[in-house]
Amino acid sequence: MAIKKVKTEYGMITGFPEEEFTLFKGVPYASPPVGELRLCPPVDPVPWQGERTCTEWPPFSLQLKWMGPPKPDEPVIWTGSENCLYLNIWTPARAPHEKLPVVFWVHGGGFNGGGSYGRDIDGAAWSKRGVILVSVGYRLGPLGFFGLKELMDRDEHGSTGNYGLMDIIKALQWVRENIAAFGGDPENVTVAGQSSGSMTVRWLIGCKPARGLFRHAIAQSGGGTWDVDPILPLEEKCANSQKVLDMAGWTLKDVLTRDAMEVSSTLKSFMPVLGLPRKSIVAELFQPSMDGWLVTDYYGKKIYEGAGVDVDVMVGTIRDEWQNFTYQVPGGINGYEYEFAIALSVAWARRYNHLGKMPVYTYFFDHDLPDENGIPGKPLHDSEMQFTFGTFEKNPPKWTDYDRSMAATVLDYWTNFAKTGDPNTPGRALWLPYTAKHPVTMHFSNDGWSGDHLDGREKLDRVVKFLLEKPGILDRAFFK
Repeated sequence: MAIKKVKTEYGMITGFPEEEFTLFKGVPYASPPVGELRLCPPVDPVPWQGERTCTEWPPFSLQLKWMGPPKPDEPVIWTGSENCLYLNIWTPARAPHEKLPVVFWVHGGGFNGGGSYGRDIDGAAWSKRGVILVSVGYRLGPLGFFGLKELMDRDEHGSTGNYGLMDIIKALQWVRENIAAFGGDPENVTVAGQSSGSMTVRWLIGCKPARGLFRHAIAQSGGGTWDVDPILPLEEKCANSQKVLDMAGWTLKDVLTRDAMEVSSTLKSFMPVLGLPRKSIVAELFQPSMDGWLVTDYYGKKIYEGAGVDVDVMVGTIRDEWQNFTYQVPGGINGYEYEFAIALSVAWARRYNHLGKMPVYTYFFDHDLPDENGIPGKPLHDSEMQFTFGTFEKNPPKWTDYDRSMAATVLDYWTNFAKTGDPNTPGRALWLPYTAKHPVTMHFSNDGWSGDHLDGREKLDRVVKFLLEKPGILDRAFFK
């Protein structure tokens, strides 16, 4: 039986034991960011006496129930809570001294939605392969990414506008200090995420305060040397936040004292009329911005420059993930959609190879998924998540034996990467790191998976060159 009770730095907790692991739900890594702690850096949890039962899922951060705008007949509904700074921990360890590898998962959702558990985030399959999964909840939307210069004196680093990112650093520090009690190895932590979670992984690689907190990185569908979303400078973040306040007829005191749901819904309601430049699928103010401390430049530029830690990297994308380019590239990318989807990870790998950094393992998900009627459809953004966590039994598509076999393969690759920084495992197709000698990308397709050599394909090489000419956000035409 896996460990059921764990003594953390702040008190004893008990979890819910399953057959092969124990799940600790809602473990506090910081004090609730409410009252005087709203729009402040996270602070340590208050220690407790006795045992704290961690068997109930914590609330998600405040967010709109639907990621996109509601339909005409649907009401605008907000859900979640301001009290959201919790971890969920799946551990198969039988004793604290086991030193198992740890994966720290950052959920996606555009920094305005999503949560640390649900249909596609589940550590059961990872536990069966001897890996501890930690999933993190962090502040989203206005309460996570509102920035004003008047708030800078609340932070010893003079930062504002990135409270959600501060939460993630705080959670990683908690893992560093406490994960050994769960049987985890604090020296073998992998940061991983999908979409905006993947963008967070790229940020962490180049973030000085995160150094020493992780050893490997998995970036799923969140850019490479190219950035998916604009990252506003401090001045612009603060100026636009003030515009939103003015449109609401509020002062900073209103933001700090009114009901959390009222604050989030009111500030968010002005996004359509704020006039932000459309450089992404969604024009959004409440997401990470440059603050001179946590975020000093575009993540893609940091990757391009080789800044930050040199860690093992796995990065990949999905066939249909090219749409954001249509908002950044004047004149579009017609006829090159497939190549743009592949090129994100290849550009990162080629750049690291040129810099002499540790080699990058790249993948491309090109497998059509069946719908609830068993009819195959093109793989969309987040399609690989069911394979990453082996959660297909929870999902409506009618999975085939081929899908189950692919999921088992993906889990073996991903968990072995977390263990060693190398995805290869006995009995699976060889996955070489991408190098000049072996420019190989693991290609998950409709008729198998294998390492494909991609160099020499004229269209792909043209796109990769285009991306590497301008790291960060794009603002020039692809077709001359």
